[in-house]
Amino acid sequence: DNKGIEEDKVCCSRIESIRDNKFGVNIVEYEIEIISEEDTLDFNDELDLENEIISESSKTFINHQKEREEKLKKMREINNNYQKTLKNEMMAKIKPSYKNYKIGDIAKIKIPKIDRPSSLSPKFIIVKIMKIKNNSYQVGCSFGILKNYYKNNDLEKVNGKEFPDLLHIPNFKIPLRSAAKQLNTKLKNLIEQKGCSYKSKCINKKCTCKRKNLLCIKKCHLGKDCNNK
Repeated sequence: DNKGIEEDKVCCSRIESIRDNKFGVNIVEYEIEIISEEDTLDFNDELDLENEIISESSKTFINHQKEREEKLKKMREINNNYQKTLKNEMMAKIKPSYKNYKIGDIAKIKIPKIDRPSSLSPKFIIVKIMKIKNNSYQVGCSFGILKNYYKNNDLEKVNGKEFPDLLHIPNFKIPLRSAAKQLNTKLKNLIEQKGCSYKSKCINKKCTCKRKNLLCIKKCHLGKDCNNK
């Protein structure tokens, strides 16, 4: 329309006049809003201030992150050193048990809690190495040969002691639980042992000590010769 063209010309001339007089123009939803130079400067100052605040916040955040990363790094180093120390201490404790055994060596085996008759029962049983197979050991105790084979870390070597009970190990196999039960009974009897008065070298069950699977002691049969010592 001619009318529309005239209106556009008027708008353009007004905008040029505003530009010459250093006014700003802001278009908001297709409407022309006139902004003075003073308002424009204030707006720019606000933008600069916001940018400075954002910049300072970014620097603070970055510095905080760096400090946090350094702390985490130190904590990791401390934790790693602590873990290494624990590992070395553990290996130092385990290492003595990791020995090579030969047939005839004396060692002890820990009796699992589930296999002990009571909480007061012995925690270990003394054994002798009977056989070696595939880095595993068959062992015997005073009550028989234990059914299971054992590894190095199951055994703890015993040095400098004699165990007469292990001179003649019964030639039959028993589970560890049975051996633990018999050991518990034997120790109870040993505490209550009064000695025997049998005079035929205690070679059979007529000897009360032999019957209880105990070795005769000094007060038995007035110290006479005995095969149960």
